[in-house]
Amino acid sequence: MWWLLFLSAVAAIIATFTRFGFSIIAVLIALPIIYTAFNTLFVNVRKIRILFRKAINILNLSTFDMQFRSVFNIENKSKIQNINKDYLIIQDIIYDILLKEGFSGKKNELIEPSLDRISGVKFYIHPYKIYMSIDQSDNFGEQSLTLTANGRLKYRNGEAVLNDFLINVYEGIEQLGLNQNKYILKLSKNTNIDGFMIKHFIKELKTTEVESFNIKINHANINIAANHNEVTIVTKQKIHLIKGIKFSLELIN
Repeated sequence: MWWLLFLSAVAAIIATFTRFGFSIIAVLIALPIIYTAFNTLFVNVRKIRILFRKAINILNLSTFDMQFRSVFNIENKSKIQNINKDYLIIQDIIYDILLKEGFSGKKNELIEPSLDRISGVKFYIHPYKIYMSIDQSDNFGEQSLTLTANGRLKYRNGEAVLNDFLINVYEGIEQLGLNQNKYILKLSKNTNIDGFMIKHFIKELKTTEVESFNIKINHANINIAANHNEVTIVTKQKIHLIKGIKFSLELIN
């Protein structure tokens, strides 16, 4: 088991420094053992990986992209009936939150508005470099507002921006008599690594944490999909079906 390897490595490190003291020889001998101990923890303990990544993110400017969308139903009691006329109410809410967070400046300097003649308004929120669009739609007589915030946030303060700023903005809008319908938050790491999400989730999640999944498998001339119950093969030719059967049986064996 991995923890036996880790304990053995720790024992070897202690024995090395006990025998040679804190000398160059001891360091040279211990370095690969220290690496083995750390790598064993890193590979097998998720909390260690999370702490390590957080430490790295504090030291650099790693970022992630986010899209935060919420849909509100407009009712007769709502203070906003026409977003093109009432957008200043939402701008005031955003401005008050920014002031409470310690930012200063004129309203239009911190929150730059631009109007869409057809259905909505857009804000550029300068302190966080977030674009927010507010669109009004009519669904068979039922009016709704869709707020969509897009931005690139730093890992070191991104969680605070989401929790302390955006959620507070949406809560403030809900207090205008708008019935909140749903929240949709999409997050993605800003990286050039191919297949990052696939590799990352396979590594980070335990089988006990996965309730269901749906995977499309890259295989020439065969469409293979796997979910938590079965593997499905779709192909047009018998020869490819035979290959797909062999491949799929190897997967579930």
